[in-house]
Amino acid sequence: MTEERHESFDDASKRFTQDPTLFITNEALKILYETCDVQVKLDALKILAAQR
Repeated sequence: MTEERHESFDDASKRFTQDPTLFITNEALKILYETCDVQVKLDALKILAAQR
């Protein structure tokens, strides 16, 4: 069984303000690899494409 790691809102906010572009890219990659929903994967790919 996989254990989910939950990050506090404050920790996520700190990472976002340090480098918003890197934060968004990392979150999109995380969503892309962790979800099974095709539409969600497509949305994550669109976010990654927009970052380039």
